[in-house]
Amino acid sequence: MLETEYSVHKEHLEEFLSSHKSEFVVIQGRNVKGFFPTEAKALESVAAEALGTYFVKQCLPLDQTIVDYHSRAIFA
Repeated sequence: MLETEYSVHKEHLEEFLSSHKSEFVVIQGRNVKGFFPTEAKALESVAAEALGTYFVKQCLPLDQTIVDYHSRAIFA
């Protein structure tokens, strides 16, 4: 789960750092949904969407980050 989203983040990290350093990126599948100034704003951006998995990550060099995963998936 989230391998695709992590791969997109890793592939584009240098680009993200050059134009969106310290912002939070939202990725669903291979789609970059947007960049936001805070994690709360990033999570708000997907709140109205259908349930599913998405990746929210601050745009920082890999050696300066902690991996956080968020999901609105429901397991019955």
